[in-house]
Amino acid sequence: IDYQFCCNTINFTAKPNLTEVDTLLTVQIPQEGFQRFTDLNLNFLKQYLNNMVIPNIVVDVSLFQVALTDIRIKDLNMPNVTYQFNDGTANLQLKDLSFVFGFQFKVAQTTYPYISDAGDGELIFSADGGAEVSPYLHPECTHHVQAFKESGQFKISQFKIKMHGKLQYIYDSLLGLLSTLLVEKINDELYVQIFEEFVNGLNLGLLTLTSGDQSNGTDYYSDNRFIDVQLKDGFLIAKMTGQVWWMENATRTISQWMPTTQKSRIPILSNYNMQYFLQKDVYQTALNAFIEYTNKTDLRITVQNFVRMGLLIDVENSKFTATLLMKPVQRFVNTAFDNNDTRFQLEFNQVVQCVGDCKQAEELGTEIQDNSDKTVISITTSNTMDEKDCVQIYISADFFHFGCEINS
Repeated sequence: IDYQFCCNTINFTAKPNLTEVDTLLTVQIPQEGFQRFTDLNLNFLKQYLNNMVIPNIVVDVSLFQVALTDIRIKDLNMPNVTYQFNDGTANLQLKDLSFVFGFQFKVAQTTYPYISDAGDGELIFSADGGAEVSPYLHPECTHHVQAFKESGQFKISQFKIKMHGKLQYIYDSLLGLLSTLLVEKINDELYVQIFEEFVNGLNLGLLTLTSGDQSNGTDYYSDNRFIDVQLKDGFLIAKMTGQVWWMENATRTISQWMPTTQKSRIPILSNYNMQYFLQKDVYQTALNAFIEYTNKTDLRITVQNFVRMGLLIDVENSKFTATLLMKPVQRFVNTAFDNNDTRFQLEFNQVVQCVGDCKQAEELGTEIQDNSDKTVISITTSNTMDEKDCVQIYISADFFHFGCEINS
């Protein structure tokens, strides 16, 4: 696999490797939320299973040897999947997973008169199964999450085979026994490869997730590299930095970085389907990018802290010194067909205190709001959510929480 292509990587030259202390944005998904999300999004995985193949099969049926080759997926109905989160792993139960595989075949009689034939056909079967998987970060596709199959099982519930060739009358007499042998072989041996292909398709989809999420109409990106992904206390927890920087498009390079320190957060175990926790420093990077984007060389913005009403920021230039109250808000933006991003923007609330030209300070607050989507903290994969189903919750001076229900 060409990982440089698949990973859709960005060259983070100032900070190529991230560690736990760089975490500024955490996504926390309880089991119920993950179930809701995948119920509504599982079909997006289907496109990554279009090249699914299983190994050649050779079986002896009565006086004939039957060889099935070039066994490739033709159609697939995604299963119903239920999850059970454990510490470190997730148990997946798959029901009504339906396949149609096309194949080429050769039939050769093993005794005189050694009749032989060739043709094509289809394997049509449904199966139920289960697997235990755990998340890990890909060693070559840096900071991209993958699923590792710890174990699995697979049993066919319905099976049918079609063969098309000149000796149709012979195939009709063989199909009953051939079906029994093929079901046995798939259940006992080939389920491993089928599961591997299924997980490989999932992982290919995960590899294509971008390392950075682009702001609206600009070349500013929010760093979406995964720092850690784990299953713990009934939650899938993904940590990233979210820092916002300009990317040089020709080389896909981000050459800036702001050192930060991960602060302690009060554990919040809410029931929202999707939970986001932002440390105040990530807004500092977005506001630094705003200064750069608007070319306000004499402006300084310093994030102070969160309060119950929002985020306090100190702003200063040659005309005024002021403290502004900004309201953190969440927006969902459709970036492609059936693909939404989550944007953590700022709305201007009021000037809290000011010395100097306070009208200009107020105008700056409005300008920050109007450009908040141009240098925005954002993450991908927010399908099926709506702003009306989300709430904003103050946690502490250092942290703000967004909680969303998935009701689509």
